[in-house]
Amino acid sequence: MNNNQALIEYLLNKFLPYVLLGFCLFISIGPYNVNMYIIVGIVIFIDRYSFTLGRSLAEYDNNPDFKKEVDDSLED
Repeated sequence: MNNNQALIEYLLNKFLPYVLLGFCLFISIGPYNVNMYIIVGIVIFIDRYSFTLGRSLAEYDNNPDFKKEVDDSLED
């Protein structure tokens, strides 16, 4: 895989779901309805939060020092 192909795949995986969701909502709900913007905002929030949560869970599972620190703080 060359760098250009990797870049194109990354961009498609990162932004195409948002473009498709926005297009479908634009077609079905319309541009003047506030619900469309609320749904897109919630999806972006979920995307950002799930990454942060997954990263912290991976850190907890793979870093014994961090796991001990968290477990000790929960016991107090």
